[in-house]
Amino acid sequence: GEMVLIDNFIWPFPDEELLGALDLAVDACVDFVRATGMPFISGKDSLSSTYRGKDGTVIRIPPVLCVSAFGRLPDVSRTVSADFKEQDSLIVMVGYRNLFEMAGSVYYELLGGVGNNLPKIDPGKLMRVLEAVYSAVNSGKLLACHDISEGGLAAALSEMCFGGGTGARIKIPGGEQAENFLFNETAGCFLAEIPSGRDPFDIFREVPVAVVGETTGDGCIVVEKSGQILCNLDLKELRRSWQQPMKEVFH
Repeated sequence: GEMVLIDNFIWPFPDEELLGALDLAVDACVDFVRATGMPFISGKDSLSSTYRGKDGTVIRIPPVLCVSAFGRLPDVSRTVSADFKEQDSLIVMVGYRNLFEMAGSVYYELLGGVGNNLPKIDPGKLMRVLEAVYSAVNSGKLLACHDISEGGLAAALSEMCFGGGTGARIKIPGGEQAENFLFNETAGCFLAEIPSGRDPFDIFREVPVAVVGETTGDGCIVVEKSGQILCNLDLKELRRSWQQPMKEVFH
C-alpha cells in the first residue's frame, strides 16, 4: 500500500491497429496491478503524437507507455545512490534473467532488428526481488544499487562507474554468450555494490544473486571471459560517448 503508479500512454495515432496495441498495453497494466498491489491513481494519454517537419517529413513516434512510481520513505537516510563508493568492492547481480530473451533491447536495435523473444517477467518472482533489494538497502548492507534496464548490465555498470569515477572489472561466466550477458534487459534485475568480504548469499537469501566482478581504481571498465580480456574501456572516453547524443540535441 506504500507504492502508487501514474501512467502516460503516448501513441502516434488512434487507428485500428494502434488502438489494438493500446488495448493490450492496458491489459498488461491491469495484470501488473493485480499481481503487485500497486494501484494506478492517475494518468493521461497523448494519442496523436505524429509530427510533420518543415520539409513535409512525417514523424510517427512508436507507442510508448510511461509509468511513474511513487512511494513513501519511512527514513530517507536509509537509501543508496547508484554510484560506486569504494575500490575492491564486490559487484553482484540480483534477479531472474533469461539471457535468451533479447527482443526489444537497445542492442538489437543497434543491430537493426527487433527480435521475437521478448523478456518475460513472473510477477511473483519480481516482487520477491523488489522486496529483497528494498530490505538490503533499508538494512544498510548495500553501498550502491542500480536497476538493469535500457542497455542492460553494460549500461547500468557504466553509469555506476561514472558517478564517482570508479573503475570495474567484470567476469562473464564461461558458459554465457557475452553479448547477451552484457545487454539483456529483463525487468526486475539489479546491480549492487557490497563491501569486500560480505557474503552476497547471506544478504539475498531468497532470490538469485551472483558475483559478477569488483570495483577498481584504474579508471576503466574491463570485461573478461575465460581468462581473455574482451574489452578495456577508458571511463572518460566512455562517458563522452554516453553524453554525446544529448549534446547533439541540446547544443
